[in-house]
Amino acid sequence: TGTVIYTHSGTDLSRADLSRADLCGADLRDANLCGADLRGANLCGANLCGADLRDANLCGADLRDANLRGADLRGANLYGQRIQKTPIQINNLTWDILITEHHMKIGCQVYTHQEWEDFTGDEISNMAKGAFGFAEKWRSILLMMCHEYAKGAR
Repeated sequence: TGTVIYTHSGTDLSRADLSRADLCGADLRDANLCGADLRGANLCGANLCGADLRDANLCGADLRDANLRGADLRGANLYGQRIQKTPIQINNLTWDILITEHHMKIGCQVYTHQEWEDFTGDEISNMAKGAFGFAEKWRSILLMMCHEYAKGAR
């Protein structure tokens, strides 16, 4: 663990121990990562398009700029919750967004939907430079998406 692993698309890494692995920018298209331990792994910018991540442990994994389009995350452990359906991923804003049934990640900040809703302007301002302006513009839209997505998960 903690070492760079070279992989290519379609790789079978099912049940592999990749905890704390540096997979930044890795091409893991269509990879079988079913049941893999990816706790604390650096998946920043990794291409996970179409990857099978069912039942994978992604707690603490860095998914910034990762492409999860078409990835199967059912049963995966993300932010301490089992995922029932593929998260919503939004890129190309100031910070990337990842919405699951219970949590929303904006940049590196991960909180429950309710926590995001309850934050004060001062609390948001203290998260990062420009966070308040971002929240003013996008918060209501993102929270609406969170609520609709969570409703559909029931």
